[in-house]
Amino acid sequence: MKIKASLAGFVLCTGVATASVADTNGPAIIPLPQKMELRAGTFTLTPDTPIYVDPASRETENVLTDRLRRSTGYPLKTRTKFFSRAAIKGGILLTTKDARTNLGAEGYDLTVAPDSVVIRAPTQTGLFYGVQTLLQLLPPEIFSTNRVTNVD
Repeated sequence: MKIKASLAGFVLCTGVATASVADTNGPAIIPLPQKMELRAGTFTLTPDTPIYVDPASRETENVLTDRLRRSTGYPLKTRTKFFSRAAIKGGILLTTKDARTNLGAEGYDLTVAPDSVVIRAPTQTGLFYGVQTLLQLLPPEIFSTNRVTNVD
């Protein structure tokens, strides 16, 4: 399963944002991020993609892995003992470490790059919303309750 190239990039959301005119060229994300920068590239989710999480963020990690496992069948291993607070090549990082406090309780930074995904938020609420946005960037089949194959 892949995040399409047109959906890769940097997304920043600080709570609910509104727009007077919808942009039909960008991804359909609800709520609309306050700032979004689209870049070229594709992050590929594989059966070996590790998910790195700080100990406080395990509940949010469970939301992500449960959703991904159901639709992909991938085992997706989680690692809580790691030393990096930065992007980890080939993995997905969920953390509240070093989050920008000006994001507010529901804000988060989501960075999708060809070799990594990082969701960073000052609170678990923000981290949860970041996971919801990441899921919206994936093909709609990610919301299937049964395993789906051959989806890019």
